[in-house]
Amino acid sequence: MSVETTLYQDFTLSELESFLKGFQVAELRKTLLHLFQKYQYYQNLTEWNKAVRICESLAIIGWGEADGYEALHFTYVNGNPYTCFADYFDKERIQSANWSKSKSGYTLKPGQVYRFNEPNEKAEIVQDIQIDIQNGSFLTQRNWLPGNPVKPKPFIQNALPELVFIRDQLIRLRVFLNAILSGHHYGKSLNYIYIPCHISSEFTQYELTDKIPESGQKYAGRTMLTPKIVPGRFNRKTGVYTIDYFIPKTFGEQPESLQLQKLKQDMVEIIDLAVEKLRQKCAGFDFDQMKQDVEQCLDEWG
Repeated sequence: MSVETTLYQDFTLSELESFLKGFQVAELRKTLLHLFQKYQYYQNLTEWNKAVRICESLAIIGWGEADGYEALHFTYVNGNPYTCFADYFDKERIQSANWSKSKSGYTLKPGQVYRFNEPNEKAEIVQDIQIDIQNGSFLTQRNWLPGNPVKPKPFIQNALPELVFIRDQLIRLRVFLNAILSGHHYGKSLNYIYIPCHISSEFTQYELTDKIPESGQKYAGRTMLTPKIVPGRFNRKTGVYTIDYFIPKTFGEQPESLQLQKLKQDMVEIIDLAVEKLRQKCAGFDFDQMKQDVEQCLDEWG
């Protein structure tokens, strides 16, 4: 029985893992990497879905010496799909694409298919896309690459002048955590803790309160009343837990050394709160080791 004749069946992840155990790992990896090269520049929905299954399989047995990728599908508000491959550092690689939706199905959108030859190069727009409409559902990868379990994301770019320093430090912190912790595997039940960092700007300034205000009391002009940390939801499909972090103007009025110290303290507080929410939901995940590694990174950073 060849791999490809069975690989694309409607497996659960556990069924897929059992199927892959029937092969010798080195030869299986070689076959899967060859199949990935075949479909990495997907031309239609069928090829995209095959690429997803190949990435899931390589996440199970390991990519070996090859670069690893996740195959991800998103849907815009208007219902149009977007697909991409992401590396260990959350950078889009190889090919990303917007798709057109019609009654007949989906096709790649001409002029909106992008190739990434190198991580830091500007994407090349693919011009010779053939219309190939196919009906069906988009797959997205159900498992994930082992990597950094804590990912702060600063918003927004037009921060108040007092907060430009801390915005830039948050960008640096994410890069640092990605570099140090990518490749670590603490378990399969949690992908990562996503921390949107909302920074006061000329459009919205945050004023911190002890609890979430009632809807009618949340805004006073451009000022939003909010707790510093607002826990969100755990998405079992993606393995991502979201917890929001709000930064008021007063944060940036402190000396820079104190801002860094406070940021580290806040990150530890956020992680502790997230772990408290996730322990029962994410059985088998080594939260104690994760916390130890992240706190060590925070001590070394800055």
